[in-house]
Amino acid sequence: MSEEKIILLIDDDVDDRYLFSRAAKLEKNNIHCVTAESGQDAMGLLNKMPQLPQLIFLDINMPGMNGWEFLAQFKKYEPFKNIPVLIYSTSSHEKDIIAAHTAGAIGYCVKPLEFEGLQAILHFVCNNLGAGLPEAIKHNKTIPYFKPLVAEV
Repeated sequence: MSEEKIILLIDDDVDDRYLFSRAAKLEKNNIHCVTAESGQDAMGLLNKMPQLPQLIFLDINMPGMNGWEFLAQFKKYEPFKNIPVLIYSTSSHEKDIIAAHTAGAIGYCVKPLEFEGLQAILHFVCNNLGAGLPEAIKHNKTIPYFKPLVAEV
């Protein structure tokens, strides 16, 4: 059995958290999915986790501490600075994709409408998890939900 991969999903939508967790359980790559419903909850959770996640999927439109605020605070903490963050949002606006690049996210992923799309995203990410994930996302030609990060309009 392969080593367990820990992925943290930060999303205020209970249905999205449920579907993401379900897709993670079905993935053959041995994913342990941890979820948080807000940026505040995620910061508390990260400080208590015995083993940090290898990747964070981060929604941007959340009440309280939104995704951008979480990412800015998260990047200030030395123990967390090497954990890659992938923006995971319903928004496909170019301004959000530019903001993701500026904020230091490794990629931008638009939430799929179908469960199979979510499964494909998780399978792709798990197969490329590690230092090569940003390049794999950048050169991806098979998963339409990943959007290229752009620095400016």
